[in-house]
Amino acid sequence: MSATENRSTLDEVYRAFNQGHVARLRELFADDMTMVIPGRTQISGTFHGHDEIFGVFARMAAITGGTSRADVERVLVDDVGGVVIAVDTARREGEEVTARFADVYRIEQGRVTELRPFPEDPIAMDHFWRRGGRP
Repeated sequence: MSATENRSTLDEVYRAFNQGHVARLRELFADDMTMVIPGRTQISGTFHGHDEIFGVFARMAAITGGTSRADVERVLVDDVGGVVIAVDTARREGEEVTARFADVYRIEQGRVTELRPFPEDPIAMDHFWRRGGRP
């Protein structure tokens, strides 16, 4: 795919994520997609396929009461995928977090095949997504 097409795909991913449009995300994510979330938290790990990936998204929504949002600051794309610099915000048990991420994507035929988010402050992310507390 061209860089322009990949940019369009990434724009759609963030629009669908922020609107909670799961059906659209399923269309944009390849059936055999892989997502790797670093850290030692309840959402960290390597996830394969829609069931596992959307399971993590559901867990994130439960933990944050659906407050998780990603605001795109910058997008860099080529014919293989792209990197999105985004600022994520969420609330958990009265605690708010604002964190910058570099989300690295591989895209094939208009569908995301791999996502690897890299937090600017991994320690803050480990704390926010820690185990325990509600969900």
